[in-house]
Amino acid sequence: MYIDNNKSGTFYRSFHRFLCVLSASTVLFSVSGCNGAVNTDETHEPAALKAESQTPSEGATLPLPFESSIEATTTTDDSSLTETTSGIPTTTEALSDEMPDYSVTQAEINLDTLERLNSTYGVNIRYGSAVSWSYGASGTGITDESLIASRLILLEECLSLYPKELFADLNTYSPITINLIDNLDGADGYTDANNAASIQIALSSSNSDVYFKLAFHHELFHFMEYCIMHYIENGQNLLDTNELTDTILYGTNDYAGTIYDSTADIYHQYFTSIYGKTNAMEDRAELFSYYMGNTVKECMKTVDTPISLKMKKIAYAIRVCCPSLSAYPDGTLPWEEKISY
Repeated sequence: MYIDNNKSGTFYRSFHRFLCVLSASTVLFSVSGCNGAVNTDETHEPAALKAESQTPSEGATLPLPFESSIEATTTTDDSSLTETTSGIPTTTEALSDEMPDYSVTQAEINLDTLERLNSTYGVNIRYGSAVSWSYGASGTGITDESLIASRLILLEECLSLYPKELFADLNTYSPITINLIDNLDGADGYTDANNAASIQIALSSSNSDVYFKLAFHHELFHFMEYCIMHYIENGQNLLDTNELTDTILYGTNDYAGTIYDSTADIYHQYFTSIYGKTNAMEDRAELFSYYMGNTVKECMKTVDTPISLKMKKIAYAIRVCCPSLSAYPDGTLPWEEKISY
């Protein structure tokens, strides 16, 4: 377990060690100490359609949904109605029981959201029995519909930050598949690229909303990085950031050389987090997720710092991988907005 004393507070992060760098085909991102608190949205279920309970006046005709004209007469007790057609219930209570249930379940709402996200962004989101995940840490697809709803809402918040062209381009290399897992043994996410034509992302649904979103950005960059390495000519060189990093710090687990190192100036800060010091691939994924998050440090937006120069190189590699992004001027893509050009 790694202990990360962030300047904004103390939290704990645990990670599975990733031993290989560029030759590996799978990457994980993990954060511990994130409480499993999940925002559960209320189920929006419109009330079932019911027949109005009215006591008809003498000789009145009671309208029924299954018969256009059935006569109903009152007895000495006006609280009930007399059948005039054999086998057809005529009390208002019986009529209400016979009405179809028009309520919408949370499961149906979730399926609608799933379809909308797929058609809007071209991503395949799996949960429940649709999940088949065994890499790194086995996990089970989440089945609680309230939890599913909350995770889908967070995913939509994340996806909406990106240009739709990005997902269209990435889908030409591999379908974008996101598996919502109950937990990943302390990890927040994994990216499995054993099959370059079908790269899979898994996200733990047991952690906090903040880290769920950071894990999404982190794992999405791993997805992009694999596409660049597998499908773009000279892709590994495009992503080589070692010349901009103090590589001696890889494998160390303290604040030295990070953006939270208060003893170093901005030109000696190379990493956005302790986990980024694991290896070059985790460094780049952490860097990307910090630029997509709300973190802003001086070394992240100064023109010529190691952090800023690394992010510029990453941004250029993404543009090469996704040619549709050429319509966006430098500095206007969401992960570029904090960079000074």
